[in-house]
Amino acid sequence: MLAWRIADSPPKPTKSRSATSDSTNFRSTAAASAITDAPEPAGRREQNKADKHRRIVEAATRLFQERGFAATTTAAIADEAGIGAGTLYLYVNSKEDLLVDVFKTDVGQAWADALALADPDRPLFDQLYRAFLHVTRHHEADQELARSFFKELLFVNEPVRTSVTQFMRGYLSQLAAVVEEAKRRGKVDPDVPVVPLVNNLFAAWYLMMQRRHTRAASMAEAESQLWHSFYTALFGLVPRSELPSKPSASNSPSASPPSPPSPPSPPSP
Repeated sequence: MLAWRIADSPPKPTKSRSATSDSTNFRSTAAASAITDAPEPAGRREQNKADKHRRIVEAATRLFQERGFAATTTAAIADEAGIGAGTLYLYVNSKEDLLVDVFKTDVGQAWADALALADPDRPLFDQLYRAFLHVTRHHEADQELARSFFKELLFVNEPVRTSVTQFMRGYLSQLAAVVEEAKRRGKVDPDVPVVPLVNNLFAAWYLMMQRRHTRAASMAEAESQLWHSFYTALFGLVPRSELPSKPSASNSPSASPPSPPSPPSPPSP
């Protein structure tokens, strides 16, 4: 019978010293190879991917700053990042996707810093104007990159545009929270619709930024336009209790209606 029982197993052959040594060396080599070829731990692998993506975004940022979006190729970005052109597409689907990654990194930090300036003890006008002015001046410091954002992002495909919109909603929500806090403190009329207000302020700012970064307006004109746009939008938000007392009819029968408290002066041209 071919099926042996344990008791019937034939004796094991005796290995020579040379065979034993060769077998040991083979096992050592195989073990070393297995260690070398073993996949990286998941945590380290994800960290390496994140580091490489960061290098790609940093390389794209530098080239967009130097050459502009249109003149920058994906091959140049890959070369700047020190990777193969094919490897680039393991991390982004297109140059437009990469522009969005640069946008989220650069603009996200600018808005985070701007919102950190909000002081609920200050007037709402001051809080909002200072936040938007901070981002305006951030873009002014890097006009080529800003031009890429305010021009090229208008023409990206729908999925990319949706990604930008969803990203910005987070910061618009934080701006809305600033207005809600002012409303809670009685600095804003309780009937003011917060979301439309914030959307209107952002739209006015965005239009101004497009004019600035298509060279249709100087920086001084842009800041002045921003101030007047915000003043117009926020003018009627002062609660009636905050307005100066209306003169009595007996003392001033032809008195005009009182004006709201004056906001900060507009920037000098």
